[in-house]
Amino acid sequence: MLKIDTSAFSGLTNVEHLILPSGIRTIEQDAFGNLDTVGLLKLAYMDLTSLAPFTFRGLTNVQVLSLQESDLGIICANAFDGLTHVGSLNILNNKIDAIQELNITAAHYIRQIKLQGNHLLETPDPDTIIIDGVENLIVVNNHFPCGCHIHTLLDTPLANGTNSGSDFLAKNFCISPLEVNGRPMSDLDLYAIGRCQEQVTKENLEASSGRTINIYTVLCSLLATLYLSMTTWMCS
Repeated sequence: MLKIDTSAFSGLTNVEHLILPSGIRTIEQDAFGNLDTVGLLKLAYMDLTSLAPFTFRGLTNVQVLSLQESDLGIICANAFDGLTHVGSLNILNNKIDAIQELNITAAHYIRQIKLQGNHLLETPDPDTIIIDGVENLIVVNNHFPCGCHIHTLLDTPLANGTNSGSDFLAKNFCISPLEVNGRPMSDLDLYAIGRCQEQVTKENLEASSGRTINIYTVLCSLLATLYLSMTTWMCS
């Protein structure tokens, strides 16, 4: 079995365990549409280029959804859109090339997210990670890039969820650069690691934009005051 087709399990309900065979290379959009009430849905030993948009749309009432021991490729935007009422979403021991977007909100009704033992090859941008309405977020034993992008990582909800920042650093590890591979992130001297140039440029542009807006607001206020003064003088 190399591919899971769209609506492959449509109409299937009240399943205690659904454990798919290894070697899956493609999961089509809406593959789990109209699959309702599952105890355990386990996807393991997959070799994906990406976790496509709307992969889990229409899947509802799952006690445990587990993606594990796989090459997930790129987690695309909207991959988990339409997934609802999950006890625990487990992402365990996978290789992840990049996270284009991970947007989990209260509308998903996911009680727990567990990211454990994964190797992420690229640091996600803070704006691409939204985790809201989740009772318990566990992020442990993962390996992240520890170059200049570590500051970006620490701005994401992954480092600021139900784990405190210090726990996150102590319980996760570096995958790169080579000299710190395998070391706990808490071993790093964060102050000695500069921010990436693109992040510095972005922050400078945002700060500059903020100053421009403030100056514009002040000028508008002054002009309004002057106009009112002139109007009062003309009407007196």
